[in-house]
Amino acid sequence: MEDTMDIVEYRSAAGVHYENDHRQMLLTFALLSLAAFASVVLILWAVM
Repeated sequence: MEDTMDIVEYRSAAGVHYENDHRQMLLTFALLSLAAFASVVLILWAVM
């Protein structure tokens, strides 16, 4: 019984850790795309 509880706790902790990593990855991707968009806009504005 103790072993199964440990497995469940480990699995939930890993799930939370994965959720945090996933959210951080999405945030980083959003920031990178925003920076790319801003640089494109600046380049277009400079050309015009």
